[in-house]
Amino acid sequence: CNCLGGYGYGNTCTAEHHHTHWCYVGEQSYCRDAKPGHYGLWSQAACRPRWKVIHDTACGWAASDPYSLLDCRDIPQDQDVPRCNPSNGFTISVDECEELCLRVSDCTGFSYARHGQHAYGRGACYLRRHANRYFSTDFTRDCHIMKRYTREQYGHSLLQLETSANATAGACQCAGGAEPGEHCTMDGYHAAWCYVLDPDACDQAQGGYMGSWSTEPCEYRPRLGDSKTAPEAPTTTAAPTTATTTTTTTTTTTTT
Repeated sequence: CNCLGGYGYGNTCTAEHHHTHWCYVGEQSYCRDAKPGHYGLWSQAACRPRWKVIHDTACGWAASDPYSLLDCRDIPQDQDVPRCNPSNGFTISVDECEELCLRVSDCTGFSYARHGQHAYGRGACYLRRHANRYFSTDFTRDCHIMKRYTREQYGHSLLQLETSANATAGACQCAGGAEPGEHCTMDGYHAAWCYVLDPDACDQAQGGYMGSWSTEPCEYRPRLGDSKTAPEAPTTTAAPTTATTTTTTTTTTTTT
């Protein structure tokens, strides 16, 4: 979703004859708000900032929440996706990283290494599921957080993660939207969970505030050669605070 660019009225962002900034866009535009105008399609979305950038800051990863990290090995390696660097990120420019994040289904932003060990000489991109948390000062990095409207205004993602690319009807899988809880998260619960598409496909789905949720789609599945072990199974079935169970009738049985 980009302006046409170049010289000419409306080819770049302008507020002339409109209450907010707008520009003309191409016929093959990905702008969902594109409308026909006097000289072609025009859009407001093309002039809205897509990213919030926090300089000298790392973000989106914590040892307590490994699911926040988007490992490059989980992203389909087609002809348009660069190869992984030794730190399981991508040695690409900021602009290339922004475009890649928009194409990856779970991506909400990225930590960009400008220099240092993990920049690999030219700068490196590390995608995040939860870029808007786990901030820390790091003078070699900038944090790029996708604006909430960006995914909606600039088109849907094209690349599904390897862990969900082969999901079929009847599989227990996350809802996969842009709202909280539609991808794996640990908010309000001791284990990773998400809202699910089909609760009947999950062994332990429970009713929550925004729908049925389960920990099953978020259970760790090690890759070949990984030394990690699966996290401990949940010891309680209490609903996450962000997914408070609501029912019309509640029956409680206590055994002593």
